[in-house]
Amino acid sequence: MAGRLLVLVALLDEAAVILIVVGGAAYMAERLGLASPLEAAVMVSPIALFLAVAAAKAVEAMGRKPSVGPDALEGLKGRVVEVREGGRVVVEIEGELWRGVLLRGSVRPGDVVVVRGSRGLLLLVEPGDG
Repeated sequence: MAGRLLVLVALLDEAAVILIVVGGAAYMAERLGLASPLEAAVMVSPIALFLAVAAAKAVEAMGRKPSVGPDALEGLKGRVVEVREGGRVVVEIEGELWRGVLLRGSVRPGDVVVVRGSRGLLLLVEPGDG
């Protein structure tokens, strides 16, 4: 429900911007001596179209899974490089080293773990299938 409300607010915001642009164009049409507000609307329609497409792309992007950072690693497998005290580990995932904490079980260097989430830049991992 919150996602739909966010989309509605984004679209209403976009509609307000388009109205301001068209209203400004109508005002400028009068100041510039154009024959009608229709000419002004035609003049600004590419801007309004651009703003509408930009809003649609922004709303689409809000629904996508993150593609960078620790949140993007959820579900990926990695190898344990180092085991530290208190369930802390260093994990290699796609060639990068990440600090992590085990949610359950125990691991040794070389074991496979699966990322289940993150807390800041700390990965939450659990033992996975090799």
